[in-house]
Amino acid sequence: MRDTTQNLAENQVSDLPLCVDLDGTLAAVDTFYTSVFALLRKNFLYLVLFPFWLLRGKAYVKQQVAQRSPIDLEELPLHRGVLEFLLEEHARGRSLILTTGADRRVAHRISETLGIFSEVISSDGSFNLTGPRKAAVLAEKFGATGFDYIANSEVDLDVWRSAANAYVVTNSSELLEKARAVSNIAGVFSFEEKSASLSDYISIARPDHWFKNVFVLPGMLLAYFFFPVALTGSLLADIFLSLAAVCLVASSNYVINEILDAERDRHHPVKKQRPLAAGRVSIPIAYAEWIVLGIVGAVLGFSVNLGVGLSCAALWIMGTLYNIPPVRTKEVPYLDVLSEAVNNPIRMAIGWYAMGVAVVPPVSALFAYWMFGSFLMATKRFAEYRRIGDPERAAEYRWSFHYYNEERLIMSSVFYIAMFMTGAMAFVTLYRLELVFSMPVVAYLLAYYLYLGFKPDSPVQYPELLYKERHLTNAVLVCTIICTCLFFYDIPEFRKMFVLLTPP
Repeated sequence: MRDTTQNLAENQVSDLPLCVDLDGTLAAVDTFYTSVFALLRKNFLYLVLFPFWLLRGKAYVKQQVAQRSPIDLEELPLHRGVLEFLLEEHARGRSLILTTGADRRVAHRISETLGIFSEVISSDGSFNLTGPRKAAVLAEKFGATGFDYIANSEVDLDVWRSAANAYVVTNSSELLEKARAVSNIAGVFSFEEKSASLSDYISIARPDHWFKNVFVLPGMLLAYFFFPVALTGSLLADIFLSLAAVCLVASSNYVINEILDAERDRHHPVKKQRPLAAGRVSIPIAYAEWIVLGIVGAVLGFSVNLGVGLSCAALWIMGTLYNIPPVRTKEVPYLDVLSEAVNNPIRMAIGWYAMGVAVVPPVSALFAYWMFGSFLMATKRFAEYRRIGDPERAAEYRWSFHYYNEERLIMSSVFYIAMFMTGAMAFVTLYRLELVFSMPVVAYLLAYYLYLGFKPDSPVQYPELLYKERHLTNAVLVCTIICTCLFFYDIPEFRKMFVLLTPP
């Protein structure tokens, strides 16, 4: 519940029927928008139907949304002070009428759950009960000044004007003065506002995860190996813009992930503290943040060249497919890992095209990078599953955990390692035999990462914090130095050992 403090004027007890608004008054949120966002989390394609529903009026839209997305009453925040006041009035025999612009399905469910309302008056699919319409209906039913009314916004001024007494739920002195100008104020309810800070909106974009875009750098290195170019000011500017573009597009994907995962994150021992899961962020503003970040990132990408722009667009599309119903690949076992890990070769392509190369990167390198990312993601899933420790709770947090278990996740990790080595050796054989000498270090890195996945509260659950694993970061640094040297230092004697044999 949302804490609300009650301030009633002296000698303002009334026995008139009390008509109670729902959205923002009894409920701390707008139930219509809550249902809309819940519906879009279920299947984003419903967005296509909204223009057609709107042609038949807002009441019809409310009806269609209520039919498809029943409100979760357990998650519905209520104003505590308002509810306590209503319970007291009900106990002393006062007639309470739930009077709301919400659809009748929503209104009746709330009425049945609370058990304190003698009647429900609401929108019904053809009639939108708000503002002057609500005032007219109540005046006709009870007579002018034949009822009291509790509400929270300027839309309710017409109703207060027809009421004998007004109860106002607000922190706004301006609204209170407007209500006082049209009705007798019998009570005021103020509440503690939990407004989101700028840091919360920055947090859901996860800038601390931007380090993952280091996967762009091997694409640049690869492009330089095949097509050496001078590092001019223009090229450095393109590299900077490409990195900015991929960071913004990745943040756009993180935002939509936070929005659509908020409900499930509440079942996770750590992620329940995220701003959206904790209810500190406005969902409409978060959706706007998702769109703006994606558009700006794509525009920056296309400002570099077509290859970077298309790769950024592909990164955003994969984030959409991964997160948004009805596709939502993150809920499909194995496809969840593969569709998330495909962002690695996309990042490699962004680095490749940022260097001004127009041809497609080597497919063997892209495939190896994809399978490498799949191994990292499968190990993360394994660590998450072990961290939660309860198959039922794990399934509540992530749908694919209905199917996964520890054995299946480990088996998939080993499979991805084998596929990575297949792609890596194909690249080594075709383009750079010297890289064979890096394989023992690479194999050690993979083995050590898998070992970390078995640790209690494994650090691989939080890739953004892996830099704190000193041994891992040192091993990655050594491996990077070795691979870079082997890319550009020829060993002719070694190459002579691998002469292509042809059958007689």
